[in-house]
Amino acid sequence: MVTKTLADGSRVVDVVRFRGQENGVATGRHPNGAATFRRLAAPTPGGANAPRRTEDVVINEIFYNPPFGDEDEFVELHHRGNAPIDLAGWRMRGGVAFDFPAGTALQAGQFLVIARDQVRLRSNHPTLAASSVFGNYAGTLNNSGDVVRLDMPYEIRTTNQQGVITIDAIHITVGEVRFAEGGAWGRWSDGGGSSLELIDPDADPALAGSWADSDESSKSAWSTVEWTGNLDNGVRGTGVNRLYLGLLNDGECLVDNIEVLLGASANFLQNPGFESGPAGWFLGGNHARSTIDATGARSGGMGLRIKAQGGLDTGINSIRGVLGNGLAAGKTVTLRASVRWITGWPELLFRFRGNYADYAAPLQVPGNLGTPGRANSRRVANAGPAIYDVTHFPALPRDNDAVQVTARVSDPDSVTQFVLRYRVDPSTTREDIPMRDDGLEGDVLAGDGLFTATIPARASGLIAFTLAAADGLGASSAWPREAPLDEGLIRWADPLPFGTFPHVHLWATSTNRDAPGGNALNNAQRHCTIVYGNNRVIYGCLFRDKGSPY
Repeated sequence: MVTKTLADGSRVVDVVRFRGQENGVATGRHPNGAATFRRLAAPTPGGANAPRRTEDVVINEIFYNPPFGDEDEFVELHHRGNAPIDLAGWRMRGGVAFDFPAGTALQAGQFLVIARDQVRLRSNHPTLAASSVFGNYAGTLNNSGDVVRLDMPYEIRTTNQQGVITIDAIHITVGEVRFAEGGAWGRWSDGGGSSLELIDPDADPALAGSWADSDESSKSAWSTVEWTGNLDNGVRGTGVNRLYLGLLNDGECLVDNIEVLLGASANFLQNPGFESGPAGWFLGGNHARSTIDATGARSGGMGLRIKAQGGLDTGINSIRGVLGNGLAAGKTVTLRASVRWITGWPELLFRFRGNYADYAAPLQVPGNLGTPGRANSRRVANAGPAIYDVTHFPALPRDNDAVQVTARVSDPDSVTQFVLRYRVDPSTTREDIPMRDDGLEGDVLAGDGLFTATIPARASGLIAFTLAAADGLGASSAWPREAPLDEGLIRWADPLPFGTFPHVHLWATSTNRDAPGGNALNNAQRHCTIVYGNNRVIYGCLFRDKGSPY
């Protein structure tokens, strides 16, 4: 532990607890002045800290919340260096624990998988070489967030005055990922069927912006679901003239060739294969992002791609089609459809108007989820900079306050451009302001890794902003990830309540304030920024209307 006090010893101003170090490898704040300590590329006594040390072995993929249970968990390592590495004595710690046995070698470019249940992993991925799979690790990864740490063995040799050599065996952390659910971390990796994949092996694995959900969209197969039953116990006086369908939670799937039959009758559903486009179909509420196009077709030219932000209901939050005359209470109906899972919730509900019948159709989720033992599906040769720790001050600007937006940015190939782009809502005209780390124009301290842009003072109104960065090789990135659909928001002169109770400010753009379709029962989620109290700013939030219009 290192402690720094004032010159007169009156109080402590900084404390650092550090673990064992590798000879010649320094540990320091990265970037300069940041809260986090990292292994550095070089010692720099008396000068600005060097960049973080890029390790040869990286934590490359984490499958922490599989849809079929903890037994499908795994962690993957990747050797991005050039020479073989002996992993004897190395270990994985954090939420799970595993010690690599003697004789374990990791070749340059190789992927190595540590499984919660290696037999099950190989059954799910039969082409995975046995030599690339280790396990079983102890413990399970917490589905709400956890830490995975990679430690290597190291010997510290000391010689006393008599020439006696003492060897102390320690472990040094060379890789650590603290993942979480929500926020900048993956959406579908939290139980939706995806793993967390490192986008670029050279990127900083400690940052959420360096990770993405694995792409599972091509793995599932089309299947036919079918149900036969009676139309009964419905709402009296309600005609059976509509078919509702949708997912029971967040997710995506494909649907085509829907049939509603009475015995050998003709199909009662109008435009059942979607070949006439949206004719006869309504896509509403939290299913309004669904599309009818060629990407959803099993046969013909068109099909339905469902994109759900939550479960369907009997109102606006559903997809519905038109049924012809002839369906009524007491009749036996057959429903048949082609379906294919893409991501998220694995159940598709069909419901006849009036609740005369419903059918929860299972979507077949493939077992070979993630990309253990091979290159990640989201891998790119060079990812753009990771942008993080974004905030603004003051959090609740009063009239004629200038506002400083600060952020950090990381890229192993340096950052050559970093700008803030803002607009006055509802205008779409944007202005650019350079993000600075030179101690000028509002930046507090030059070279501390904390970049600043100052938005000019305003009397009132809402500003929407995004950040854009580019690295030395030309790769670019944006914050937030869903920009420009999602933006950071700042509202001037927002009214403040009296008293000392905590208060919440929710800001949304003019587009997001009004729910699509203008129905107060619409459960579609819209982007917003929240300020809690007077100083905590939370970007990237989602909100929806709650309550009844009646």
